Amino acid sequence: MASRFLSNPLSPIAVLRPLNSSDLKACIKSCIHQFMTPSSSATNTNEEAMELLGDDDRRVLDAIENEEDVEDEVGEVVRDGEGGGAGLVFTSEKIRKPSPFDIRILESWFARKSKKTRASTVLIISIPEFERFDTIVFQDLVKLCSASLDTLPFVFLLGISTTLDIVHNNLHKSVLRLLRCERFVLSKSDDCLDAIVEQVFLKYPGGIKFNHEVFSLIFNHFKNNHRSVTALLDTIQYTAMSHCYANAMSSMMLYDGISQIQPEMIRKLRQQDSFERYGKRLVAQEQWEFVQQLIDNNDMLPQLIQYAQTELNSFHVMQSFAIEFLRCTKNYLKVYKWNSLYNLYSRVLSSEDIVKDDVVQDIVKKIKWITPKDMEGLLRSWVTGLGACQISENTYETALKFTTLLEELLARHMRNKNDQDSYSSSSENEDEERARFERQTAGLVQKRLTKSALKAGIMHHALVEDKKSFKYLAIRVSMEFEQFVRTWLGKGYKECLWYEMQYYENAKTPMTNFQPHPRPIIQTALGATSDYLSCRCCRASDVLHPSALDISLVYRLHNECGHMINLFDMFTGFELVVRKEVPKPAKMDIQARFAAALTHLEFMGFIKPTTRKTDHALKLTASFL
Repeated sequence: MASRFLSNPLSPIAVLRPLNSSDLKACIKSCIHQFMTPSSSATNTNEEAMELLGDDDRRVLDAIENEEDVEDEVGEVVRDGEGGGAGLVFTSEKIRKPSPFDIRILESWFARKSKKTRASTVLIISIPEFERFDTIVFQDLVKLCSASLDTLPFVFLLGISTTLDIVHNNLHKSVLRLLRCERFVLSKSDDCLDAIVEQVFLKYPGGIKFNHEVFSLIFNHFKNNHRSVTALLDTIQYTAMSHCYANAMSSMMLYDGISQIQPEMIRKLRQQDSFERYGKRLVAQEQWEFVQQLIDNNDMLPQLIQYAQTELNSFHVMQSFAIEFLRCTKNYLKVYKWNSLYNLYSRVLSSEDIVKDDVVQDIVKKIKWITPKDMEGLLRSWVTGLGACQISENTYETALKFTTLLEELLARHMRNKNDQDSYSSSSENEDEERARFERQTAGLVQKRLTKSALKAGIMHHALVEDKKSFKYLAIRVSMEFEQFVRTWLGKGYKECLWYEMQYYENAKTPMTNFQPHPRPIIQTALGATSDYLSCRCCRASDVLHPSALDISLVYRLHNECGHMINLFDMFTGFELVVRKEVPKPAKMDIQARFAAALTHLEFMGFIKPTTRKTDHALKLTASFL
């Protein structure tokens, strides 16, 4: 069954999300709308596809969107003739059809299709996050679809991130008997994980940076629990937002936004941990005058921000390029301990000295014992990869130096390759020499050497010292690779100056998403004062207490009575609450406090003067008259 509907791209599919499927009616309505609405393709837009529908289907969809009962015209309705005659009267009337959430709408829609289409089409109901879906709603949906299985070929596509046992444990036995389960695994989740790491953390300069604890917590929760890409992206966004709120100087500024630095921000800049470590490094280098200027001169800090941003971007570019370089080398030499980009990036974050890692040492060992043919391919792949990568201006000099070194090593290898005599001592019996050397040195205990092992070590050392031999070239390439990894991946992002700050090319988008909306926050604070103030007497939020703020009392009185309260009634209610204060305030003070609170609410737009109360009173008076 799985291969049947997966191989048929024309089968309609309806996706049910947990947030939009609170009850059975919502599920059926969503399925009807998604099944009957044609999806857009490469040739037809959604509007063009809607024109392909019949009048009946368009009328049904319009009724569903407007939450109305579906009506249909019946052309021939037979009734007895009037006056007792035997004649028949043919009329055209509208007969009430099922509600928008009635499954009979799908039955009539599916019945209008051709017999060939019905035979090759199934209705797919996809639930991507089964663990978060309401079990009771799903069981009712299965029972309803099972009752209509004779006319509607339903197929459920469940996205399960844990095990299949969760389906058997959550569903009742009577529902399980109605299902025929077929299990298959989607392998694209790991590809999505690597794509997220590449796009979010590595590709763009100044990308998001997490330490190993936060990174492992987020991605291990994805791999072990939900396997939802949407939930993973939401978690990454929330973590970046949390970092923005937790750090005092996580400013969202443009590169040239130095003019936005205010005097109070200068003080916060000096309070950051990275600035303190930067100052200690300068003290260790005995740059006393520069340190004194950083402490006393406020004009130097905005210029230092540009240096910090440049350093952070350079680190990000170097790390991204080094990880890609390491991954290409690992794939070329067939080292399979790191099977994904996620594992590689997590290993780089967790390792204090990445050169001492087992996988890096395995790569270095393979380079030392590589064959001349593979050495040529490895060096060419490195040169090609370096030329294809986009290097920033700050790291161009370092990358150019390493590229030039690789080209020199490749040229030396090609010259020595043409001279067969220089490679005869190293290329002949290379495998035998490697096996004999490893076998003789594997059983060494501490510094005790046998004569044969000592002789093998001397011969190996002699080959390494010969600059014209291939062994010397292999050792040189392995050393350069090790130095490259140590230089480009040995530094953590927390060593950069002001790594706590976040920089954005377009500051308006994150400011709109990250900055809180003041109006709903103020409304919540005025309506639930006890949630914001640590006051014992205000814990009972349903009771108006005199210790609450005046503006909160007036706002809650306004909400309790809505727009049908006038100013005098509001003042009377405010006075009854405030008079319980000890000592009792004077009437003039109560009026002044009430006027001030009312003015503040009107200024913020929470209260607007209207004439509804006056009109309502006139209507009541006129009705009695």
